Amino acid sequence: MKIEGRVALLANLAISWGEAEIAHAADELAHAGMKGETEALIRHSARAGKDSTEVAVALAMLRVQPG
Repeated sequence: MKIEGRVALLANLAISWGEAEIAHAADELAHAGMKGETEALIRHSARAGKDSTEVAVALAMLRVQPG
């Protein structure tokens, strides 16, 4: 799938997912080295009205948990 298709998919997911799901997906994308997709997901979640602070806190919690 080309980058445009991935970004469109992530935009749709950002609309339907909650902040914790967005944070989890962003963490997985970042670990996979998909920086552009990570940024697109977070950017589109903000545009969709998701609370960016909640996303950031959930992402931080994922990063500090052992394992």
